[in-house]
Amino acid sequence: MTKIAASCLVSLLFTMSAPVFAQGEQAALSIKAVPAGQTLQVAPSAQKITAAVICIPGLTQNASAYQALTDQMAPHGVLVRAVEVTGFANSIVDGKQETLDFSRTIEQVSNTAQEIKKENGGIPVFVLGESTGGLFAMMLAARFPGSIDGIVCSAPTWKVNGMKKIAMYQILDMTVLRSRRKGMAVNAVFKRVTKDKTLRKHLANVETRRQRFTVVESMKFLMFTKKLPETANQITNVPVLFVQGMKDTISPPTETGALFKLLATPRKTLIVDADAEHLIYEEGQFSPSLLLSFREWMTKVSEGDPQLTPKGILLSKEYLQQKKFEAVGNVFAAAGVNPNDTIAQDNSKTANKFAP
Repeated sequence: MTKIAASCLVSLLFTMSAPVFAQGEQAALSIKAVPAGQTLQVAPSAQKITAAVICIPGLTQNASAYQALTDQMAPHGVLVRAVEVTGFANSIVDGKQETLDFSRTIEQVSNTAQEIKKENGGIPVFVLGESTGGLFAMMLAARFPGSIDGIVCSAPTWKVNGMKKIAMYQILDMTVLRSRRKGMAVNAVFKRVTKDKTLRKHLANVETRRQRFTVVESMKFLMFTKKLPETANQITNVPVLFVQGMKDTISPPTETGALFKLLATPRKTLIVDADAEHLIYEEGQFSPSLLLSFREWMTKVSEGDPQLTPKGILLSKEYLQQKKFEAVGNVFAAAGVNPNDTIAQDNSKTANKFAP
């Protein structure tokens, strides 16, 4: 029973010049804090909205993680609305810790997308999920494909590096260290999401972060992740953008590529960022090139680009040495895409290495 619980808990812990919209317009931001399980709307005020992005945070993260993304999207007329996933926060409801509720979260996002469309003349609405949030985005696309125009899955965490060590921490958190305020497993993860010491300190001090999960919740999450290959196969026509950093020490890049390959829809694009870590859109860890590629992808989808075949894109700040080049090639091979004709680079020398 202990081994089963540990396995479930580990699965729960991790499973974390192009056209743009309305160029040239600046807008003030309107921010409203809300309870967990509801939404945080961060949108351009007094400005025509031309597109919307609903953001789903990774495990134990919250809506505020997308503030920097909001700041960058607002001048382009893009409304950003981030949801608080039910059970991710350290929140008490009727005297008890609020438990994970995947169906409620997915339905909430679907309803929010429809509301945004209704209130803004049918504008395109996209859903962005990072880490475990990406898994929610996939489930949404499979269950409610008509409610959204596309999904973005950033470092979708369904396979994890270093599971045995985290399992040990989880067992300690559930037993002898139960009274400890901060869980060892959760905080061990946040030491690996980035090498930026300032950001790691900030993440460690988030008071609303939930520190432990029950065995029942872990079992539910394990079942949720085991269905991902089936879920990917059920996404048949929704446009999908996968983003993966090569410096990610939590989600193995090749596993992201393998999950991408299982998507049934041909309208799928994989961006591999040679310089990105696990956090990308959360906490403002995206590069200008990556943000531009995101907006370009949204524009193409909004304009009705059919995209009949999968695409592979590589972003890199510098020339890739042989070892790194081979690692990137393994990701594209696992994804079943050839970046020869669709590669987008900051450095033309790296692009040439993929040319025939």
